[in-house]
Amino acid sequence: MTKIELIYDADCPNVDKARANLKKALVNLSVDNKWTEWERTQNSAPAYVQRYGSPTILIDENPIGKSEVNEEGNSCSIYLDEHGNMSRVPSINQIRTAIREVFLKRKKRPLIGIVSSSGASILALIPIISCPLCWPAYTALLSALGVGFFNYSLYLIFLLIGLIGFASFLLWRDYRFHNRLLPFLLALIGGTLVIIAKIIYPNDPLMFAGILSLVVASIVNIFYVKKMTKKLLQPCEGCCQKKEKKNE
Repeated sequence: MTKIELIYDADCPNVDKARANLKKALVNLSVDNKWTEWERTQNSAPAYVQRYGSPTILIDENPIGKSEVNEEGNSCSIYLDEHGNMSRVPSINQIRTAIREVFLKRKKRPLIGIVSSSGASILALIPIISCPLCWPAYTALLSALGVGFFNYSLYLIFLLIGLIGFASFLLWRDYRFHNRLLPFLLALIGGTLVIIAKIIYPNDPLMFAGILSLVVASIVNIFYVKKMTKKLLQPCEGCCQKKEKKNE
């Protein structure tokens, strides 16, 4: 989840506009409209907020625009917008661009979720408990790989649970990106069905239903990620500029 913070002084006249611009940028991106606010004189405020002027917006602890380090007490921040004009607050488009860049950097690892879901699905197809006649074949394969005979069933069970848990975690992370809960719920249901069918109550139809749910979850998640990424890459179509003119 992206960490967004608004730093300000209580007597700063520019806080309300900075807060409004931040809210509009988040709404425009269709992401969670949530952030943390720090008033610099509060005892609960972390030490690093003292380094910035008011108002300053941090995205994952990186300031938007050029917010100079402040070591001598209160000071107002000065920003340059995309047109080179000076402003006391970051523009909607500046905020939107900064958040978009953070999100897009996180989407450079889309194959991790696919691999983990696929790994869980493939491992689920391996008979662990219900097929003792398969054990000699597994033993021969492991021996050929230089691994002596051991009771591997427990290890495969833990590996299966771990892969399902990891895939579910990645889909939850992507939910924070595209705000669509369906892929995570499908993975949760599918993972539960696979674990029940492989460990608690061996049942092939139930296992295949769980595997299908995991595969569908991955496909749906890819669709939502691509859709959100495409939206983030699109220009603001003049909406931000119009809103900024209205606020000025």
